[in-house]
Amino acid sequence: YMEKLRKTLSKDLKAIVLCKKTGEHPSITQLFENSRSEQIQYDLSKAKKYGGSLNTRYYIDQEGKDGFFTISRQNRSVDEQLADVNKEINKKYGEHSIINTDENSTKELVNSLLNNEFFSREMLSKSDKYLMESYSENGRKQVKAYLSRTLSKEVQAQKLAVNQYRILNRFLSDIDTPETFMSLIELINKSAKVKNAAYINKIMGIKPDCKQDKRNSFASMIADTIGCKNIIANAENMRIKDPATGKIYHGTFMKKAEGLDLDSTDKKTMSVFNNLSPNKLEGNLSLKKDIANIQVIDWIIGNPDRHTLNMLYRFDDNGNLTGIVGIDNDTCLGTSDHTIRMSGIYLDNLTVIPKDTAEHIMSLDRESIKNMYYGFDASSEEIEASIKRIEKLQNKIKNDKEYFKDKPFGYVEDGCIRVMSDDELGQTSLFMDLSQGKKILKNRIEQGCENKNLFAVISTEALEANTIKSSIAMLKKAAYTDTANAVRNHYDMEKSVAAMERSQNSTHFVHQEFGQVLTAVNDCRDTFRSIEDCLLIHSDGTKEQAPVFEASAENINKYKEKLNIAINKCDAYLNTKDEASIKKKSKKSNAYIRYKLIKDTKKMLKRSIESLDGIVEKTNRVAEYRNQIDAKTIAAKNELETIKNHFGPRKTKMNDEVSRINEAKKNNKQPEGIQHQKQI
Repeated sequence: YMEKLRKTLSKDLKAIVLCKKTGEHPSITQLFENSRSEQIQYDLSKAKKYGGSLNTRYYIDQEGKDGFFTISRQNRSVDEQLADVNKEINKKYGEHSIINTDENSTKELVNSLLNNEFFSREMLSKSDKYLMESYSENGRKQVKAYLSRTLSKEVQAQKLAVNQYRILNRFLSDIDTPETFMSLIELINKSAKVKNAAYINKIMGIKPDCKQDKRNSFASMIADTIGCKNIIANAENMRIKDPATGKIYHGTFMKKAEGLDLDSTDKKTMSVFNNLSPNKLEGNLSLKKDIANIQVIDWIIGNPDRHTLNMLYRFDDNGNLTGIVGIDNDTCLGTSDHTIRMSGIYLDNLTVIPKDTAEHIMSLDRESIKNMYYGFDASSEEIEASIKRIEKLQNKIKNDKEYFKDKPFGYVEDGCIRVMSDDELGQTSLFMDLSQGKKILKNRIEQGCENKNLFAVISTEALEANTIKSSIAMLKKAAYTDTANAVRNHYDMEKSVAAMERSQNSTHFVHQEFGQVLTAVNDCRDTFRSIEDCLLIHSDGTKEQAPVFEASAENINKYKEKLNIAINKCDAYLNTKDEASIKKKSKKSNAYIRYKLIKDTKKMLKRSIESLDGIVEKTNRVAEYRNQIDAKTIAAKNELETIKNHFGPRKTKMNDEVSRINEAKKNNKQPEGIQHQKQI
């Protein structure tokens, strides 16, 4: 720890010396951001982008660097972010945008809908489900009815006036084109994301104008400081200099972490998770240490958002879960109590801390740790809140160490934290010791974590075929996305047809192959319009009928046939042209416009086929996984029963011994038969 502190402060001193030579006078924050970040040269314009406009990540792949760079931007106001969303929707949908219909009514409609907490949460994840129904007249009617019911609930809650409800309901019912309805659904979804992020920051006490990407770097620094560097996806402050312009971008570089993502729909990845069982978690010391260490880090940084999708998972060749890596730590460092929000965990429920981690924690002192906290755009209040959490943890470790001094080897107890060596931790049961117990209530407020702690969260994934159920839910969501993409591609198809017709009307010369493309794409458009029941068949079922979730093979094959014909017609046209000579022509020339239009149309048609194939593949896997649920549930139950039978007598014996110890203390005498030897 002292060595790390020395190296860190030496960077600051070098930066100060440089400022003295150049005559610069940066602020303390600017000084630390410059001194505690590496600088590399990279052309970001050539980097692949991920994420949306609000949180763009650039993939960096050069010698020694493999990961994602995020440019630091101070959080802007909600109104500024929503204004960007409106611009994005208008740019995408043009004259069909709902905003262009009536901007004030649109704003009031979206705000009124998002005032409903349940609807707001649902739109964060299910917008594609509603978007896929936008082109079906019946689908639009159903979604409109749902939106109308949501507005009605706001009237009942006295958050919306009756006369205003009638005006907005009429505005909603008057939306008569699929494109305009699509723009409304996308506007609601993107607005919900902006408002949700702002709400989380507010309730967590995160300063409004922070550079939130730096909180990932902060989490990595804390993990490194307490000797757990690889337990958090490595992130660090970084500056990237554009080699062409010399412009320097400040931001965060996150190294590509190793492990499987529970949110992945990859078939091989899902297979590994779906074969997870109690036996594949129970005996792994490395897994128990990782869980314990992540809990400690989350406590120090005040992270309320540690759930199963905010981790990567490491497996061995036999499918045993051997470790985890924490990702997405950017909601940390707030000043509010993170334990009662989202997935926060009480200090009392950490249960165990590895011995080497505890030694690092106990070596920290208030003044020295402050020097480590600068350079991450944290306020003094946020730094103070984190230091207080460290001090609470240190006191808890010290007090509970005294309590466990005369307790049996490997014994754990709810409400207490036991420092354990690898030998002792290796002999505890993940299911019977570390994840047992009920949630502790304080002032009748439950902690944010639905289960007791992270041990319980992860162990639950191996029970009741939970990973298979999660896989089914993710595949359904992905199938909705594929269907929504097919709808989006159809919208692009409408624009392509309009552009081709304008091109045809602008010249007397009729190009036979171009005309055939127009006819074929028009045929695709008409075919899609005729599919009233969309591409997915979905029903929650009744007592008499099992739930249905499958692809409409007839509609998909019919549509794919038309798409393939159109692709062949595109190829026939493109084969009559020489790309090199086309590129030499003016970009305003009809020849150039037509060539580019057909190339773009072909790409769009191929994307449509990929979406259709994705729908079929995912719905087939849903049916396959459903058939595995009962067998996996029974197998997991049997494995857990074996674990209980193995560890149960030992646990009972230890509990009895602790009762004798506590009774003897109460009576001020040494109990008979106290055993301090290791439980083999």
